[in-house]
Amino acid sequence: MLTQNVWGKAPPEIAAAALARVLDHDPDVVALQEWPAARDRLLTHSGAFVRMPGLRRAVRRRPWSPVAGMVWSRPVLRSDGPVGLRADRYELLGCRAVTLTGWRRVRPTPTHTDAVMRPNRATLVVARDHARGEDVAVIGYHLWAGVQVRGRYSERPEDRARVAGHRAQAAALGRLVAEQLDRGRVVYALGDSNFDGLTLPGVESAWSGREREPRGTIQASRRKIDDVFGPGPAEEVVLVTHPEEAVDHQGVLAVRRR
Repeated sequence: MLTQNVWGKAPPEIAAAALARVLDHDPDVVALQEWPAARDRLLTHSGAFVRMPGLRRAVRRRPWSPVAGMVWSRPVLRSDGPVGLRADRYELLGCRAVTLTGWRRVRPTPTHTDAVMRPNRATLVVARDHARGEDVAVIGYHLWAGVQVRGRYSERPEDRARVAGHRAQAAALGRLVAEQLDRGRVVYALGDSNFDGLTLPGVESAWSGREREPRGTIQASRRKIDDVFGPGPAEEVVLVTHPEEAVDHQGVLAVRRR
């Protein structure tokens, strides 16, 4: 399972190159963040792409058969990015956006200049894992930035609203994980939390036991804000690096051999 944040304003050729490097690792599942809809055509080079729930019924009527490449989906309701599944293993059953927080006002800062934040939505994909005979829920998320200082939530007055929003998003994400576990699904949550040390009940961080490793996931920082949560510890974590400055996040590939 692999998560990758690609800066939303990066030129198409850089986004395409970053996607190619990600897929070179042959991941079973990919979650992309900061992936605007204008880039969705790049996904078709590696397989099929659908918008849901508009096509959900049509997808479900077709008998599943394994094919090469990926099947990508993203919800019609705006979310931060699509999720891709290996089409020779997973049968796509559904995809929808889950709102973590609605419209909110925050205090602009020199780094984060917006005064009004759009709704923050996670992408929830449900699929049948034919290799293991079980249903899985894959959650792609991207939480607000600018909320952490020296390993803790910022206590600066100008960050108060932003921190409150992030706390609400993390709590809603945790509830979504719990809801999917209660449905009997194996749950994976992949994305960029913008918070080093985020935990989610019921699933384990890929960085569990690796917190002191010197390399982080963004620029030269040691902060590990990109993560792949899943059932139990990751056996291996590989960082996907990119030479372009416009792709400032490392991809995170977490291997769990279940």
